[in-house]
Amino acid sequence: MAGDPNGVDVTETATDPALTDAIRAHAAEVTGFVTDGMPAMMGPMMGGGMMGGGGMMGS
Repeated sequence: MAGDPNGVDVTETATDPALTDAIRAHAAEVTGFVTDGMPAMMGPMMGGGMMGGGGMMGS
């Protein structure tokens, strides 16, 4: 992890292609939370059943 004028630059590596895909998907979700705030939490990943029917807030 390194400092960056716009935030933090993180480098993660893996030899398993499925794990690499998971790391990239997670990074995209985190970026969405930072960029869009609470509305991003109501998007497909969180609202699609990851934390229950109503996302993190319940149903």
